[in-house]
Amino acid sequence: MKKNALKAAVAIGLLGASSWVFASPMATVNLSSFIQDGSIANDAGSGANLTSIKYSLGPAGDGIATWEVNGGTSLAGSTSQTDFLPFGDWFQTANWLVSVAPGGVFSFASLDIDLIVSLAGSNVSSSILDNTGSSLVGAYVALGWSDGSSATCALAQQAWSADQHLTCGAGASVPEPLSSALIALGLGMLGFARRLSR
Repeated sequence: MKKNALKAAVAIGLLGASSWVFASPMATVNLSSFIQDGSIANDAGSGANLTSIKYSLGPAGDGIATWEVNGGTSLAGSTSQTDFLPFGDWFQTANWLVSVAPGGVFSFASLDIDLIVSLAGSNVSSSILDNTGSSLVGAYVALGWSDGSSATCALAQQAWSADQHLTCGAGASVPEPLSSALIALGLGMLGFARRLSR
């Protein structure tokens, strides 16, 4: 009986600890077609809906990538464009408000990437391609979940033509109430098993 109580205590404690580990939301970001199309998969173990997506090319400057307004944003959810250049129809950040359940995927397409040749000279080129990634120095994807957690992932500084695959996590795990209860029950069972062994 003592061995069975000890086994039960360990199993219950491990069950509680394993559900604690997966309480932190995670998502996978895949960018393709010169990083103009993408999908964000909310991890099945996230435990919260993905509610906001911000895809930014970072602060505007010479030699930095920018989005052109006339590019589409094949949408699911509502979108907005922010961080406009002081001239023309270019912006730095695309924002989406979404509701993507754990295990679900949000996709977008047809953003139009260009290069800021000279911010002061109001010069943007649609024909120059960045083959080194230097224009992505401040680029990132920021995600928000319904439980209030968030994550930001920097894009790799590589050629626009190369696909990007990023894993974004919300940080430190926080135990859920059920996890805490299972851990407490497991510890209680360990104490009970110890008493039996005396």
